Amino acid sequence: MLKHRILSGIFFIAIFGVSVFWNSVAAPIIFMALSCTLLKLAFDEFFQMTQILGYPGFPKLTGFFGILLFVATGLLYGRVFVSDIPNTVVENTLVWGFVVSAIICVFRDQNFECSVMNLLASAGGFLCIAWTLAFLIKIYFIGNGPLLVFYLILTTKSADIGGYAVGRITGLRVGGNRKLVPAISPMKSWEGLIGGIALSILVSCSFVYLLGGKLMIAYPAAILLGFILTLLGLVGDLSISVFKRATKLKDSGTSLPGFGGVLDLLDSLLFVPPIFYCFISLN
Repeated sequence: MLKHRILSGIFFIAIFGVSVFWNSVAAPIIFMALSCTLLKLAFDEFFQMTQILGYPGFPKLTGFFGILLFVATGLLYGRVFVSDIPNTVVENTLVWGFVVSAIICVFRDQNFECSVMNLLASAGGFLCIAWTLAFLIKIYFIGNGPLLVFYLILTTKSADIGGYAVGRITGLRVGGNRKLVPAISPMKSWEGLIGGIALSILVSCSFVYLLGGKLMIAYPAAILLGFILTLLGLVGDLSISVFKRATKLKDSGTSLPGFGGVLDLLDSLLFVPPIFYCFISLN
């Protein structure tokens, strides 16, 4: 298990590192290919879980519009396709197209109770996975975007590492840890949350110290971001945990040996890109 986890981690980091640090026209193509692949696998896992719950959703439709949103975002924000139409108009049109198409699918099904639930499942998957993660693509194509994406992912994921490490250490005390949400994730604790926040802030401030001029993030903002990204990461983590609890699955899938599924890898990143994009846009 550890061997598979290490090999999967090295493979993923290598591909992501190339897309971020390789100064070549091929780097954005690799980033987009990686993003679309992960989105496809994430949708497969998501609809596998909704299928277990009795509501298969509209996986092909959701996957089609999700990939289309990713590709359109890359073309527009990467300035490959320049148009007089504002980018937000194109994005909103795609979202509108997905909603209308999904509703038409409801009309075609005679079992309206089931089809409405399929609509809600599909809309939830599209909104919480495709729409939110599309902001990573927007960030990637802003100025020093690759570095900003690297900062965002490392700062958010460091909270997972800090939370796990501190939770394990403090759990050795007599009486153990104070559980955070035992019904959803029995291993998460208040002590782990504090440790995650601390490490996330430390990593965030380290980025500012090393790359402050390129990131254009001040120390007060770095501290605030470390705190906010940890909390949003926790919400994403718990959201996927709820699905795994409901479906009685240990992992969301088996796509990444040693890690589990793609959603197990992306869970803490689901809700952070939109907030970070807003911060960068206003900064």
